[in-house]
Amino acid sequence: MGERTTIATKDGALSACVARPNAVLPPAAVVIQEIFGVTKVMRDIADGLAAQTFSGA
Repeated sequence: MGERTTIATKDGALSACVARPNAVLPPAAVVIQEIFGVTKVMRDIADGLAAQTFSGA
């Protein structure tokens, strides 16, 4: 399951979710938040990608 974090920007802080696959040197996917922020649907998508190690399997 992804972990919540905050990213500092010059215009203020953004909420973020980091989902990491179980791989030594995995590729990365960046999911940008929608207008409603980092929603459960977006966290589930990120977790799903991490679970697949971004292989598309």
